[in-house]
Amino acid sequence: MGALAIDATGDAILGGGTTASDLPSTPGAYETQCICNYERSAGFVAKFSQDGSKLLWSTFLNTLGEDLDPLNSNVRVQAIALDPAGDVLLGGSAPGGFPTTAGAVEAQYPVLPGPGAPPYAGFVAKLDSLGSALLDSSYFGSSGVYSGGVQSVGEDSSGEVWLTGNSLPTALPGPPAHPLGPEYVASVAADFGSVGTMFTTPQGGAGAALSVAGTGTIAALGGRGSLVLPAGAGDASIAGVLNAAGGEVSGTVAPTEVITLYGYNLGPASPLSGVISNGVLGSSLGGYAVLFDGVPAPLLYASANQINCVVPGEAFARDIVSLQIRTPQGTLAGPPLSVSQAEVEIFHAGDGYAAAVNEDGEVNSAAHPAGPGSVVTVWATGAGVYSGPGLPVDGAIISAGPFVTPALPVSVVAAPSASPLALYSLEVEYAGDAPGEVFGVMQVNFRLPEFFAPGTSSYRIQLQVGGSLSDPVSIYVQP
Repeated sequence: MGALAIDATGDAILGGGTTASDLPSTPGAYETQCICNYERSAGFVAKFSQDGSKLLWSTFLNTLGEDLDPLNSNVRVQAIALDPAGDVLLGGSAPGGFPTTAGAVEAQYPVLPGPGAPPYAGFVAKLDSLGSALLDSSYFGSSGVYSGGVQSVGEDSSGEVWLTGNSLPTALPGPPAHPLGPEYVASVAADFGSVGTMFTTPQGGAGAALSVAGTGTIAALGGRGSLVLPAGAGDASIAGVLNAAGGEVSGTVAPTEVITLYGYNLGPASPLSGVISNGVLGSSLGGYAVLFDGVPAPLLYASANQINCVVPGEAFARDIVSLQIRTPQGTLAGPPLSVSQAEVEIFHAGDGYAAAVNEDGEVNSAAHPAGPGSVVTVWATGAGVYSGPGLPVDGAIISAGPFVTPALPVSVVAAPSASPLALYSLEVEYAGDAPGEVFGVMQVNFRLPEFFAPGTSSYRIQLQVGGSLSDPVSIYVQP
């Protein structure tokens, strides 16, 4: 893991982490000694001539003091960019004891990590063009269960420094009013003394890389291939597209899938729920609508930061669809989305457990676990195209049969242990329309095994539709 930037003359500036105390540094560098060993890495930044024949300068980035836990003291440079003066902007992750400068937005280590979490926070720093002085430095966000730190940096024409990475939202300096997830896109003043803009996105919506265009447009790339475009105050911005039952941003949708759009100023300031007329969900709420290649989508919910809708069934005939949000102020273009036969996910109740009902009608919970050999019901979306007599129209609320079923085969697979080799199929008694729900939500009734090992309190399952396999969820069970 490391970073590279090329200056105006073609010289290369690179950085990363090292455990090599004999890595060469240059006289007059900010830090000439590596406080490191085979267990503990320091950061480094070096500049080479255009043809790579000469080391122009090289410096280390160490923590202050040498009494830190050697296994939890790594400094990593993960991002490099240059400002107009040639000074070197850096981003990465570091433990407590990393040097910060007066007035920094997070001069102290942000949050102590929880049990078992890597004790690293993000940092943003600036070296002078000769690598001889640390001009500005600040922590930025805490690792918690997310240890990525700052992954990309850049400076816009006004001198603001932009960065993206991941953090616990509550540990960010000036947390956003509507935290949407652990990835962020933010701007700070040139001296890192104040925060200008702060966006957060769901998992996978940003945090991997960013581009600062001369026009002032900021684009951030997420781990799932999604793109978020931070806009000016009051403008709309899409932060991610997710399966409504899933937890990560995805650039792929399936026909009839219920999805969630997250972002800023997407919908009405006061939340609105979908309007049902003659048993069909409408496609407009308060003057807001979502279009897929111009086809309006049934809307379940719309607010300033979230819109829930159903991908039109017509999408099955396309490989890619364009997404638009029509608002009273104009039309917002979203990212192009790939269309898959299925993108299935199971609706969650929280903490990794499915929203499920036992055979006796009780909600599945620790207080009401399912018994061996009993039938459990879960709900999912993203099964793709359905087949059967009297196929419902988009947005139809399912009231009575005949019910339709997915065109692709449906399986429930169980993995009682952590080993993927332990996967095996369970008996599916029904998979199709869910009475009382919008068309595109699937109900699945399946039978648990006839016995569980003594002491078993949960059972992990996944839903498979065609080639699409959901994230695993758990069911409360009793031996």
